Amino acid sequence: MKRTTVVWVLRLDAAFNFIVGAICYLFYKPLIAAILFPDTDKPLYANVMGAGIMGLSIVAWLASNRPEASREFIGAIIVT
Repeated sequence: MKRTTVVWVLRLDAAFNFIVGAICYLFYKPLIAAILFPDTDKPLYANVMGAGIMGLSIVAWLASNRPEASREFIGAIIVT
């Protein structure tokens, strides 16, 4: 696969993951209602999940800068 293709796929993945993570982190009430979890005043699970997904997007963006040197991180991004 060409380097430019890998860079753009990783950056697209990073942008998508950041948007999804921000939605999970900021708008947890509709998310919890959509997946049929009981409503709670303590949004710990949704906040941790959102922060983790946003962290994954940062790793994907940084790996896209030097994909040939970041093979381990790219493998982790693919698995998650």
